[in-house]
Amino acid sequence: MPEPWTRARPRWAGTAGGAQARASHEGGKRDEFVDPDAPAVAFSLDLAAKDMGLILDLADHLGVAMPQARVNRGIIDEASAHLGPDRDFSAVAALLRELAKEGATT
Repeated sequence: MPEPWTRARPRWAGTAGGAQARASHEGGKRDEFVDPDAPAVAFSLDLAAKDMGLILDLADHLGVAMPQARVNRGIIDEASAHLGPDRDFSAVAALLRELAKEGATT
């Protein structure tokens, strides 16, 4: 039997959470990324940070570098610190826009 992560259809695809996750990647949260002050929270920065921590812990355990995941975790942590951990993860777009205005590079 193949490992769970090698299956063509993700295990979460048939769940209510899977429907929400699919919607967020199929244009369902487009408005939230354009206007991050308007959305209801669907997935908080706090939960995104927790998940990134789990991903990085597993990567460390397996000896996999995953440099982009580390950058993403840093951006999520910074967004959480500046905008609040209860904000929707789409608030990352607001932080990136703010950093771009300041001329920062991440």
